[in-house]
Amino acid sequence: MATITRLIRTLPLPLFGSLQTATSFTLAKSRALPRLVGWAVPLTAGALWFVWPAVDEGWKIEMGFKSDPEAALKAAEASQAKEVAKSTPVELPTEVMEKVEGAYKAHEAAETEDDKLLAKASVTGDFTYLE
Repeated sequence: MATITRLIRTLPLPLFGSLQTATSFTLAKSRALPRLVGWAVPLTAGALWFVWPAVDEGWKIEMGFKSDPEAALKAAEASQAKEVAKSTPVELPTEVMEKVEGAYKAHEAAETEDDKLLAKASVTGDFTYLE
């Protein structure tokens, strides 16, 4: 067990030499953090002030930090188009209007020879024509 611990502590690490040196450096610097907590908000604000203008507008819109002006324009055009569509009646060609007006009427059937023969037979009572 001691060999594994010694192996981990002596693990080479760039800039520090070993993991033990990096760990002791990190612990020493972390003790100073309570004194620097008051600088967290001003440093964050300064960094954002410096970096935020360089961030792409498309990314800001995609992440929801900024509203999409094109989407608002499209929505306004769509609502305006709906209002116009509701207010103006639909103009149909005359052929279509004639079909619509005649759609409820029953089609007139042309009388065929068989129909004439059946009518003649029913009037006279002689159905031998149909045999």
